[in-house]
Amino acid sequence: MVNSELYERKNKGNPEPKALDPEDSDSVNNYFSQLRLTFLTEGWHLFIEELRLEGEGLDTLLQCKDAKDLHFRQGQLSVIDNILNLESTLEISEENLQEAPYESP
Repeated sequence: MVNSELYERKNKGNPEPKALDPEDSDSVNNYFSQLRLTFLTEGWHLFIEELRLEGEGLDTLLQCKDAKDLHFRQGQLSVIDNILNLESTLEISEENLQEAPYESP
């Protein structure tokens, strides 16, 4: 089954979300609005707590077997850190956009 067919089944015919267009203010506002709604859900808070706990378990050098394992753990921690900071990153992006709206090159 094609991914779009799976999406349609899961979302009961709801249209696929449009990609963010930084030049379209409605698209940008919708992007920020949808993420803010996500941050309010219990599921988001549970997910963040799980990531915090996972990050604590990865944040030790004692368990690294070799340099390859160390680099892998660094990558894992980087991804976890990006997700944990998504909410504050969004707030900073919104503030920056309000101060200086996006201008195409």
